[in-house]
Amino acid sequence: MFFNPTAAVRRNFFAALLIGAGLFLLHYFRVLNFHELEALDLRLLLRGKRPAHHDVVLVEIDSAALEALGPWPWSDRIQAKVLEILEEGSPRLVYFDLPRAGEDHEGEPELARTMEKYANVILPFYRDPDRISEEVTLPKLLRESSRAYGYDNLPVDPDGHVRRIQISLFSGGKTLYAASVQTLLSDFRDEEEALRRLKEIPRHGGGEFWISFPGREGSFLHFSLKKLLDAGPADLEAFHKFCRNRIVLVGPVADEIANFKLTAGAVDMPHLLIQASALHTLLAKDYLREVSPWLHLGIQVLLCFLVFAAVDRAGPRNALLLGMGAAVFFVILNLALFSFQGWIFPLFSPLTAMAVTYVTLLFMGQLDMRFQGELLSRELSMAARVQATFLPQVKPESKDFQVSFECRFAKDVGGDFYDWMDLGEGRLGISVGDVSGKGVPAAIYMVRGISELRRENNPQRTPAEVLTALNQRLVTQSYTGGMFLTLNYSVVEPREKQIALCSAGHEPMIYYKASTRKAEIIKIAQGPPVGLFTDAPYKSARFPYEQGDTLLLLSDGVTELRNFKRQVFGIERVKKYLEEHARDDSADALVSGLFQQMEIFRESTPAHDDRTLLCVKFGSRF
Repeated sequence: MFFNPTAAVRRNFFAALLIGAGLFLLHYFRVLNFHELEALDLRLLLRGKRPAHHDVVLVEIDSAALEALGPWPWSDRIQAKVLEILEEGSPRLVYFDLPRAGEDHEGEPELARTMEKYANVILPFYRDPDRISEEVTLPKLLRESSRAYGYDNLPVDPDGHVRRIQISLFSGGKTLYAASVQTLLSDFRDEEEALRRLKEIPRHGGGEFWISFPGREGSFLHFSLKKLLDAGPADLEAFHKFCRNRIVLVGPVADEIANFKLTAGAVDMPHLLIQASALHTLLAKDYLREVSPWLHLGIQVLLCFLVFAAVDRAGPRNALLLGMGAAVFFVILNLALFSFQGWIFPLFSPLTAMAVTYVTLLFMGQLDMRFQGELLSRELSMAARVQATFLPQVKPESKDFQVSFECRFAKDVGGDFYDWMDLGEGRLGISVGDVSGKGVPAAIYMVRGISELRRENNPQRTPAEVLTALNQRLVTQSYTGGMFLTLNYSVVEPREKQIALCSAGHEPMIYYKASTRKAEIIKIAQGPPVGLFTDAPYKSARFPYEQGDTLLLLSDGVTELRNFKRQVFGIERVKKYLEEHARDDSADALVSGLFQQMEIFRESTPAHDDRTLLCVKFGSRF
C-alpha cells in the first residue's frame, strides 16, 4: 500500500478534513477567489439560450427612433406621446424607462395625466445611495400618477459584472422594491397573493436573487419604436396583438444613450435587457437557488474524503483516475442540477479541494516512501520520450530544396514544435509552432496541437484554410484554461516555384534572397493565435522563390534568448548570420551554425524558453 495503515492513514484523514474545511473557510470569507461567479457564467453558457417569458415584450429606442423624435433625452410631452402609442396596444403593464429632459418640466402634467389615465405604468428610478429619499430622481406628481415605482439600481459583483438584483431595501421609513420586483407585485390585484409570490423568491446573501438570463434581445419579443411610429394599420394590428394583456418594457438600446453593463459570461447588455431578464426570472419562476454554506461545506469535505479513500486504497496512480472520474461525475451532476432545477452548487471550490487533497496526500506519501524525486524524474523522462515521438526525425528528400530542423526544449518537455508533411506532386508543408506556457501543460497542448494540425493538413487546402480548421478544432473541442498556440505554416510548391504562407501570431519568418544577399523579415498579415477565438481570420500570402534563396522559420525562444548581461540574441543577429553564410552553407549547416552562435552568446546562461529552427534552402545545387 502507498500509505502506512496506522499513523499515516490517520494523518491523511485529518489532512483531507482540514483541506476541505480550510478551503471552504477561505472561500466563505473571500480570502481566496475560487472563481465561482465565472463558474456560474460557464453553466449559463452551457445551458444555452432559453425562451423568454411570453408576457414580456420589449419596445426599443434605437438610433432610428432618436433621429425621428429628436435628441436625447426627450421632453415630457414626447414621452407622453410615446406612452399613448404604447397604450393603444392595451398592455397589462408598461415598464416606462425614460429619463426626464433636463430642466424642461412643462410637459410633466401632460405626462402625469397620461399615466393616470391608463393606471398601468411602472416607473423605474435611480436611487442615489448617498441620499435618503427617492424624490431626487422621481417627482412627486409622476409618482402619484404611476401604478407603482421601483429603483433600478443594479448591484455589481467584484469582477464588475451584473448577475443579481437587490429585492428590496428600507429607506425613508418604508420598504422600496426593485423595479422588476415591483412590476411583478403590480401584476397582482390580490395583495396576499402578491406577498406570497414575494416570499417564493429565493434570496441570496443580503436579500438578492440571481438573474436567470434567457439570452440577448433575440430571446424576447421586441419591437423598434421607430417602426411603430412609421407602421401602417396591418403592422399596428400585429403589434397590438402581441402587446395585448402583456407587460411592455420600453427603454433605450442605442449605443449612444443606453447604459450597458457587463453581465454573466462577459456579455455587454443594455440596462433595459437586464431588467427584462430579471422580470423573466420572476414571471417564469426560472429561479437560480444557491445551496446553503453548510451543504457546500458538507459536499466539499465529502469529496476530499473520497480522494483520501482512493489514495489509501488504490495508490496514487489509480487514485488519480478514480479522482478524475469522481470529478467528472461531480461536474456533470452539477451542470444537470443547474440546467434542470436551477440549483447553484459550488463547482471550482470543491474541485480545487479535491486537487489540493490529492496533491497533499501524494506529497506526504512520497516523503514517507522517499521516492518523490525518482518518480518525478521517471514521469518526465517518459513524457519527454513520448513527446519526442511526435516530432519528425527523418528529413524530406527532394531535388528542388533542402530542409533541416532542430528543437531544443528549455526543460525536459516543452511547447515548441516543428513538422513537415508531403502534400504530393513535390509540394511540402512545413510549420513551426509555440504553445503558450512551458513544461508539461505546454507539452500536452503541443501534442494535441500537432496531432490536430496533421489531421487538418489536407493537400487541397491553402495554409489559411488549414489554420482556420485547426483553430475551430482547438476552440470547440477542448477547454484549455486560456492556453493557445502560435504557428507559422508554409507550403513549398516547386512546380510554380512559389511559397504559400500563413501566420497565426507567431514570430516573423526570415527570407534570404540570394540575388541581393540580403535577409529580410517576411511581412504578411498576422492572424490571431489558434485556440482563442472561434471566428479568427487567417489569410494566405504567396511569393516566388529563386535558386539559392533560404526560408527560415523560428520560435521566439531564439530571438529572446538572453545572456548573463540581460542582452537578447535578437532577430538582427539571425539575419546577419544568414547574410554571411546562407550563400555557401547547406540547410543543415545553417541550423547547426545558428545554434552554435546561440550557445556562444548565452555563455552557459540557462535558456528560459524552447528554441526551434526550421530552414529550407531552394535549388538543386547548394
